[in-house]
Amino acid sequence: NHPRIAYSFNALGSCYYRQKRYQESEKMYLQALNLYKELFGDKHRDVAMASNSLALVYSEQGKYEAAEPLLTKALEIQKHILGEKHPDVATGLTNLAALYEDLGNTTKAESLYQQVLEIRKQLLGEMHPDVAITMNNLAKFNYYQKRYEVAKPLYSDAVRILETKLGSNHPNTVKVKNNLEDLKSVMDSRVD
Repeated sequence: NHPRIAYSFNALGSCYYRQKRYQESEKMYLQALNLYKELFGDKHRDVAMASNSLALVYSEQGKYEAAEPLLTKALEIQKHILGEKHPDVATGLTNLAALYEDLGNTTKAESLYQQVLEIRKQLLGEMHPDVAITMNNLAKFNYYQKRYEVAKPLYSDAVRILETKLGSNHPNTVKVKNNLEDLKSVMDSRVD
C-alpha cells in the first residue's frame, strides 16, 4: 500500500462525483479513506479530506445520518491540524451547515454559517469574493426561513462585493444578483 494508490482512489472518487455517479464515487472514497487511515492514522489531513468528500457523496444521496459523523470528524481533524481560523476549517463548517440545513436543524445551520462568515472576514477581509459567497449562503438560508428582511442586506452586500472584485458579468455576481432579484420579487408580491 502506497499513498499514491490512495490519491488515485480519491481522484477517481472525485471524477465520479462530478459525473454524479455517486455509487462509484462512494466506493472510491471509501477505499481512499481506509487506505489513508492505514497509512497515516486517524488524524491526518488526507483522512479529513476523504471523510469530507465521502460525506458530500452521502449528502447527495440523501444519506444524511451517514454524512454527519464524517463531516464532524473531518472538521475535528482540520481544527486540530490547522487551528480554528483557517480557510479549510471554514469550508468544513460550510459543508456541515448545509447538512444541518438539509436535516432541518436550522439553529445549528445558522450558527455555523455565521461562524464561517466571521472566519472568512477575519482571514480574507470584508471585500473578498469568498466573504460575498458566504453572505449569499447565509442570505439564501434566511430566504428559505422566510426572513426576507435579514436576507436582503446580505444579498445586497454580496452583490456589491462581487461587482467590485469580479465585475458585473462574472457568473458568481450574476447568480447572486439573480438571488437578490428573486427575493425582491417575493417581497413585492407580499406587499400587493
